Amino acid sequence: MEDTIPAVTTTVAEDVQTLKRCRSEVTQEDDPPRDEERLALLLPVCPTKLLFYSKTKEEKKEKDKQFAFLPLNAPRALSTFSPHAVTWESKRYPTVEHAFQAAKYAMSGRADVAALFEVGGTIGTQEPAVAKREGGKGAFKTRKVLLDVAKWTTESVPIMRGLIQQKVDSHADIYAIVSLLAENHVHTVHYENPGRSCQFWGANMNADRTEILAGNNELGKIYNDIIDDLRRRCRPAAAAADAAEKKQRVAEMH
Repeated sequence: MEDTIPAVTTTVAEDVQTLKRCRSEVTQEDDPPRDEERLALLLPVCPTKLLFYSKTKEEKKEKDKQFAFLPLNAPRALSTFSPHAVTWESKRYPTVEHAFQAAKYAMSGRADVAALFEVGGTIGTQEPAVAKREGGKGAFKTRKVLLDVAKWTTESVPIMRGLIQQKVDSHADIYAIVSLLAENHVHTVHYENPGRSCQFWGANMNADRTEILAGNNELGKIYNDIIDDLRRRCRPAAAAADAAEKKQRVAEMH
């Protein structure tokens, strides 16, 4: 699967043009800023999109230039398949995928099957792709387990949101990646093949991968909410640090 993503803007002038195109989405202000610097400082940035996949290759031959600030394994690390353990309902699972699929069984009154997905369980010791299959319709039918679809539809997103938030908060490498995405105004898209009939967690994009054509991108949205929240929380601290640095430079000049 091709992982190349369109080049990000690299000059102030190009960034300003992007900001102007996005202006109608991010502000109701009628009076245009007086100069490019004011525009860049006052308006939110239209984020670049980083695509990640459940089966993203761990290593690449070289970094995509516009994401040179990220570690090579960043797309894979954001996946629910990445080897970052999480806890759900006081039980430990080897990946978000294991925990998410176990939640289906726990919600269906089959704690015994959910336990198989835990760290050390017969499914917990296997790859996350196996966990995903074991939490699918076929496995439920084989085990004669009935899933309350309406209830799961309502609760699946909050469960996933909690698991991803925990993954970010409890693993330094994931927190570092999300922080870099926030600092560099990057959002995420969980990419899925265009041929898939149901694209709830992911989405597919146009040929140059600049626009979502179909799909909810729910997993990407969860990360984007965390990215935006982190950016908002870090903005005052970053501004204070920048002001202190400028003050120090002025003092050194005298």
